Amino acid sequence: MYLKALELTGFKSFANKTIVEFDDGITSIVGPNGSGKSNILDAILWVLGEQSYKNIRAKESSDIIFSGGKNKKPKSMAEVSLIIDNEDRYLDVDFSEVKITRRIFKTGENEYLINNRKSRLKDIHNLFMDTGIGKQAYSIIGQGRVERIIGSSPKELKEIIEEAAGVKRAKIEKDESEKKLQDLKNEIEKIDYVEKDLKQRVDYLKGEQEKAKLFKEYSKKINIQRFMVLEYDVNEKTSLKYEYEEKSQEVKEELEKNEKSFSGKQAELEKTNEIRVKLQENLESQKNRRNKNFENLEILKEKYSKLMNQNSNLETEANEKAKRKGILEKDIEEKEKILNDSRNELELITKDLTEKEQEKTELEVKVKDVKKKRDEIALELKERIQKNSDFEVDKIKVAGENEDLEKRVFGAKNENKRQIAEKMDLEAEFDKISQEKKAYEVEKSEKEKQKLEREQKIQKLNEKTDELRKEYSKINRGKNEISYKLENYKVRQKAIANAIEKNETFNQSVKHILNEKIDGVIGAFVNLIDVPSGFEEAVQTLSGGMFRDIVVKDSEIGKKCIEILKRKKLGRASFLPIENIRVSKMNETLPIIDKTLHQGDFQNKMSKEEIQNIILNTNGENGIIDFARNIVKVDAKFVDKNIKKVIQFVYGNSIVVENLKVGTELLKNGFNDRIVTLEGDIITSRGRMTGGHSFKGKDEILERKKELKRLEAEIETNRENFDKFKKKLSEVVLEAEKAEKEKEEKEKLFENFKNNYQSFNNNYDDFSVKFIRKQREINTLNYEISESGKFILEKETKIKENLKLIQNIEKCIKENNLKMKNLNEELKKLENIDEFVQKLNVADKEYEVLKVKTDNNKNRFREIEIDYKKLLSEKAELIEFEKKKELFGSELIDKISNMKSEIKANEKSKVNILKEIQEIEAKIQEVEGSERKLIAEIKEIEMNILKSKNEYEKIIEKITRNESELEFKTSEFKELENDEIFNDEEYFEIISEEELAATKRKLSLNERNRINIGPVNMASIEEYEHENERYQNIVAQKRDLFESRESLLGFIREIEEEVTSKFFMAYEQINKNFQYMCETILNGAKGIIKMTDPENVLTTGLELSVKYKNKPEQTLLLLSGGEKSMLAVSFIMAIFMFRPSPFTFFDEIEAALDEKNTKKIIELLHQFINKSQFILITHNKETMKGSHRLYGVTMNKEIGETKIVSVDV
Repeated sequence: MYLKALELTGFKSFANKTIVEFDDGITSIVGPNGSGKSNILDAILWVLGEQSYKNIRAKESSDIIFSGGKNKKPKSMAEVSLIIDNEDRYLDVDFSEVKITRRIFKTGENEYLINNRKSRLKDIHNLFMDTGIGKQAYSIIGQGRVERIIGSSPKELKEIIEEAAGVKRAKIEKDESEKKLQDLKNEIEKIDYVEKDLKQRVDYLKGEQEKAKLFKEYSKKINIQRFMVLEYDVNEKTSLKYEYEEKSQEVKEELEKNEKSFSGKQAELEKTNEIRVKLQENLESQKNRRNKNFENLEILKEKYSKLMNQNSNLETEANEKAKRKGILEKDIEEKEKILNDSRNELELITKDLTEKEQEKTELEVKVKDVKKKRDEIALELKERIQKNSDFEVDKIKVAGENEDLEKRVFGAKNENKRQIAEKMDLEAEFDKISQEKKAYEVEKSEKEKQKLEREQKIQKLNEKTDELRKEYSKINRGKNEISYKLENYKVRQKAIANAIEKNETFNQSVKHILNEKIDGVIGAFVNLIDVPSGFEEAVQTLSGGMFRDIVVKDSEIGKKCIEILKRKKLGRASFLPIENIRVSKMNETLPIIDKTLHQGDFQNKMSKEEIQNIILNTNGENGIIDFARNIVKVDAKFVDKNIKKVIQFVYGNSIVVENLKVGTELLKNGFNDRIVTLEGDIITSRGRMTGGHSFKGKDEILERKKELKRLEAEIETNRENFDKFKKKLSEVVLEAEKAEKEKEEKEKLFENFKNNYQSFNNNYDDFSVKFIRKQREINTLNYEISESGKFILEKETKIKENLKLIQNIEKCIKENNLKMKNLNEELKKLENIDEFVQKLNVADKEYEVLKVKTDNNKNRFREIEIDYKKLLSEKAELIEFEKKKELFGSELIDKISNMKSEIKANEKSKVNILKEIQEIEAKIQEVEGSERKLIAEIKEIEMNILKSKNEYEKIIEKITRNESELEFKTSEFKELENDEIFNDEEYFEIISEEELAATKRKLSLNERNRINIGPVNMASIEEYEHENERYQNIVAQKRDLFESRESLLGFIREIEEEVTSKFFMAYEQINKNFQYMCETILNGAKGIIKMTDPENVLTTGLELSVKYKNKPEQTLLLLSGGEKSMLAVSFIMAIFMFRPSPFTFFDEIEAALDEKNTKKIIELLHQFINKSQFILITHNKETMKGSHRLYGVTMNKEIGETKIVSVDV
């Protein structure tokens, strides 16, 4: 590879296109000072990518472009091209010739080209990387660069050798990898934060999940055990059900038998009752006969009496009456006796009934009292027996405890004596160690103070570094977020702008006319105006269809457009020709309304920006905002198109108001144009109102324009924020580097201090261990002695308390035994309760029988009493007759005789009737006896029925309760029943009470364990799975990031190894070459390139050192100009010997050399011409002599233009 030519156009003093061709060997460029020779080297540096204007001797970009002169116009751009022969493919491109071009325009814009194709500066850097060619490479040495090499910092010298070593690309890759590594670290920091937060959540949920799983496990066991218990209970209840049903059947049969018997006896009683009723009816009938007979007799006697009166046979009648009177007296006497007997019998029975009732009540009370007393005594006896048992157990326990305590107290006293003796020995030894410790502590305090001060300083620096690192990450994140937002906003802005520009939202006809770009067509009305935010609804309503009208210059253009639409059949469109539209007279002043209406309600419905716009555009009062034509503005791009006239035409004197209240009030005041509210409700001049909810919504173009404005504002805000973040980032980086450097210095000093401090600390720690051990032994003994004393005192006190307790227990046992004896005696005195129950049952039965008997006797007594009263009445009548017998005559003797016979017959009949009555009464008494017997039997059967019913009801109650429990347990059982339980290894069928009790114990334990778990979140199982999956993903991401980091670190290590290896190899070879060059061209001087930090090849710098013969070693800065130049050339040639550059530029490197040394340099260059081209800018004749080609440079001072002339050698 070699340089074929250099082309310059408009670069600095090269106004016209200038081509400098180069051959093999040495090419020298000569000319007077100020002719523009060095501009050639500046051009080469510039085309290779130099960004610093200072390095190419310019202040700003305009200094690079030819600025013109007398009769010579300035150039609008500068261009430089390097043409390189690449037949050997030295450059990694598949071209035999490579042309590198750079252009700059007056705007400051740069262009880079490779073989006339646009490229990036980075592509040019990459092309020449590690070739020795570049703006900072050793192949280009500009004016003053020789001296600068000597004065270069160790780092700069190293960079020159790194270029020769070919590690620059590797270092750039390393820097890029480190940048990626930093990005990875930032990403790891972010993911660390997320992971930490998520881990806390996962750890918490894990605990909750474990609780939930444990709860679930216990619940499963509980369900199995409950199922087993329920299964057993269901089986038991089912068995009981059959048992109860069998028992109920037996009781039911017994009850039915008793009821049947009861029915039979009841029927028999009813039959007997019927017989008694019939007999009583017969008796009543006979009594009626008797009474009738009595009545007949009375009539007959009355007639007889009359007859006797008539025939004066009063004596006979009197005798009869006397006779009847005797009979009546006898009957009355008998009836009175019967009545008295019945009364006495009734009184006796009533008395017996009362006594029996009292006896029954007393027996009931006594049974209840005796039973209660007996139960109380039995319960108390049981409690006292248990108490005695408890007292005896307590007594044995306390006695055993005392025996144990006495043994322990004896042992403790012996141990206490030994400990006191040991303590005295230890205290004497400890006093001696304490004195030594005080001296150590004074020294330690001083060292710790120093250590703390140093640590605090380093800590502050660490904190500062960490804060800066965090701030860097935070700012970087903010910068990235803003960058993302900015790009997003730009994309959206571009999309909306394109849509508006391409008229996407219009119909076919409008879109076609607008896209045709017809001369005189200005645009759609909506695109020509700017509607402030907040007024869209009002303006859109007022505009109506004119929003999408096409504004044209005049009517001719409008006609032309209409013809196009007709010809192409694209539909219809409306046009607004500016020159032809007529605008009505515009009102200058806003109307006024006196009435103050509620205002500002729009503020609750709009954004802050919209509210602000409305306030700014309000020029009226009391809810009147302004004329619509004043609110709608002309878009900035069309201010010169007289769009204002179109706005006046469209909106005229229409007014925008806050709401309909204001609008209607304005109409009342006589305003005669359209009124529109902020919400788009409209009132015409004639009062027509239109409003409500619009389904159409806001105009799409208006919305897009509004969004475009918002995006532009957002982009500007975010761009400013982005610049602020960049600036902050740079400040943080500088501050962090400064802090890091200071920290390293402090840490180095602190490391030395730490080594000394550590040695002292080791000694102090050994001594402290010894001191603490002794102190601990004494403290332990003190504690043991103290505890031993407390133990002895405590146990002796406990022994005394226990002895007292034993005495109290014995006293309690004695008192309890005495009480038990009294209770047993009292229990014996109580009568047997069963005897009282039996007596009560007998009394109850006798009471019922007596009650029935009493009722019967009462009825009979009433009947006898009635008969007795009738007899008394008849006797009274006879007595009355005797008084009147003297009044009767003796007229009807025959009738008397007949009547007498009739009376005798009636009396005979009467005797018969009375006889029958007595027989019936006897039968009634016999039947009543049978009834009483039946009643007693029925009462007994009723008692049996009642008992059977009670028993049956109890069994039914048991059955009901059992069925209810069975149903409930069966329901629970069915709920729990599933195949999982049957298949579980813990399940088995309970067949005994022991197994049931064991299962219930397990169930109770599991339920307690489940309760002890505490509150349980069952959802945590799924939550944990979900969150853990997220966590694992984060961990996997982090792992991937760590792997990437390790991969990058490995790659960086490989690069470092490669850089170290290549650099070290280059350094060693170049160092040998430098020693050789110094010895050769510096007359035996000893030169060496030293590493500033040989232990660390990656960070080490390089220093040049030289010692001339017969001269003391001195600093390079004290060398003469010639010595410096020769030393610099030696250094450059040493590099060339290692890796010659394909072409090399030197600008007056021999300026400080004498003729002899210049010849040496030229001779040296000749040794390398087969490996490299040399282009020299020089004034030196010796250099010119040694060149293979010469170019002369001249300048026209009037116009400041440089020209190049080829000179024959």
